[in-house]
Amino acid sequence: MANRHVENSSKVGKIHFGPFLLDVDEALLFKGNERIGIRPQALQVLIYLVKNEGKVISRKEISNLLWPENYVDEEQGLNVVMRTLRQTLDDNSKAPKYIETIPTRGYRFIKNSKHVSPFALMLVSKLQQRTTMVLGLIAVLMVFAGMWANEQKEFSGLTINDLSSEARAAYTRGISLYENYKYMESALLFEKLVGLEPNFAEGYYWLAKSVDAEGYTDLETALEVQPYLMRAIELKPDYEDALVRLGRIKLITSLDTSIAMDFAQQALDLNPQNVDALALKGLSHLASGDTKSSLDYMDQVNNQDPLELFPMALEGWILFMDNDLEAAAANCQLALEVGAMIESARNCLYETYLAMNEPELALQQAIEIMISEGATRSEIQDIKESEVSLGLENYLLWRESWAASVEDTFALIVINLRLGKKDAAAKYLKKIADEREYPSILFIASDPRIKELLTYPGLQEVFDLYKT
Repeated sequence: MANRHVENSSKVGKIHFGPFLLDVDEALLFKGNERIGIRPQALQVLIYLVKNEGKVISRKEISNLLWPENYVDEEQGLNVVMRTLRQTLDDNSKAPKYIETIPTRGYRFIKNSKHVSPFALMLVSKLQQRTTMVLGLIAVLMVFAGMWANEQKEFSGLTINDLSSEARAAYTRGISLYENYKYMESALLFEKLVGLEPNFAEGYYWLAKSVDAEGYTDLETALEVQPYLMRAIELKPDYEDALVRLGRIKLITSLDTSIAMDFAQQALDLNPQNVDALALKGLSHLASGDTKSSLDYMDQVNNQDPLELFPMALEGWILFMDNDLEAAAANCQLALEVGAMIESARNCLYETYLAMNEPELALQQAIEIMISEGATRSEIQDIKESEVSLGLENYLLWRESWAASVEDTFALIVINLRLGKKDAAAKYLKKIADEREYPSILFIASDPRIKELLTYPGLQEVFDLYKT
């Protein structure tokens, strides 16, 4: 059963369960040291279940919480909310870690609680200062095989067995902290490690990995970890994981896709089956506008790991950008059926149906998106009861407000262009380029929805940044 830590106070406060930390009072959810996106209604249900930890809450009670007035699609809506919540928490109804389904009765937040440590509370405060957009898209790309299993592997220069007892203790403890999502603490230990053993390549790699936790990287972080990875590769030129991670970092800092692909190729020369290197090459081709090559590499990733859901969801978007609309629709529909990044797949279907001039189908997806993203009953009903073209127009206005609330910069570019607000769209595009918003920067060169900005005054330099 998952470990959970609960702060007892006059307020519910902050709850730590598994890799997650829920700030009930501020209505924020974190995984590790990153705030993660969660639909408002899913968050509302999570908070309510947490406040009633250990108690069975009926479906009717949750429905009344979400939709105080009668909601015509109440059963479907609740199913969507609970599915979204479980996907966000990486939970499974058949083997629940956090939310248990009690047949015919309802749901229960699994009880098992202790106090949050003072350091965890300090960590939340720190994280709130550095929150960045979570698109879920690159997290899977940058998940690397755990190095702990390879503890005895021989490296160029120092091996683990060559370390002093103090350094070995820092290394072992640092990995343990990292695997328990305590990235700030692990970074401090690996910083100590490289001070003790400046020629130990793994120390620099793990320091970079801890600072660049989970790969949600802004430009400032990328510049910080770049020298650590360069030092790791200097000490061990055949360090596959370091080569791939440095390739991604170089893509962010320079926007030079050829450099990223070169590092990925070096890793592939060492191991042709390195799926992270294949995925980096695919994303680099996408960033340079070469959708066909990007698809080729994503197919190779699928061939190496058919169970990996990330390439399946991403391929739908790449097919959309490649203007293979029927294939894009089929791919996104399949992603929905198997539960691969459902939100992204549904948005891809919406965009694809618009491009196929299928407004009725697009509106159906728009309504599903509104349900999953926490629209009110009246907002959803207004869309449902409108004529199709008016419904799509009203959805766009709702989507603009939603995208602004979650700081989805790329969505704001597309929406503002459709609303005729080209100046605002240009501002958001410039922001993505200046701040290297990842993964949004990957799509600028390939996405047909923003091509009209190519000729916008002052933006040519943005598109020129993307070198092939």
